Amino acid sequence: FMDYSEFLNGTMFSDNDMFSAIIANDLASGLGVDIGDYIMVEGIRLKVIGKINTTVMLTKVKDSDGFIDVYLLIRIE
Repeated sequence: FMDYSEFLNGTMFSDNDMFSAIIANDLASGLGVDIGDYIMVEGIRLKVIGKINTTVMLTKVKDSDGFIDVYLLIRIE
């Protein structure tokens, strides 16, 4: 189990979060969106439920090559 609160503002996905997204802070800033706003991805309207602080996340989570490239997490169903 991972404690996402160290780098996640908002919430992680739950069973009730259909058509939702968690996005990187820099992506949210570039799009001008915040938690509770909606974004369109491939024609699908998604509610932003969380923002990831990638600077902090990079110190906590790494993938197999030692890096992590997470800008957008989506839950549709």
